[in-house]
Amino acid sequence: MSGPIISFALVVHATIILVQKIKPRMKNFIWLSVTIFLMAALNILLWDMQDFSLIQKIMVFMLVGLSMLAAAFKFQKMTRVINV
Repeated sequence: MSGPIISFALVVHATIILVQKIKPRMKNFIWLSVTIFLMAALNILLWDMQDFSLIQKIMVFMLVGLSMLAAAFKFQKMTRVINV
């Protein structure tokens, strides 16, 4: 069960970095967020999917999708507030 937790933790970590990137002094960290998202995607697709049961696959994809959707929503909202 540690596989899904690690994969989801990578996505959450990348999401936090993405949200922190909104601050002007953190603009250079977008590459770190993108790198961690790619690492999480590769981790899920190449290694974890072989060992996951069907329920674990569904849980991980739903949690990753929800966290990415929440990150996109928060990123757009914060960007709009800062630019206004």
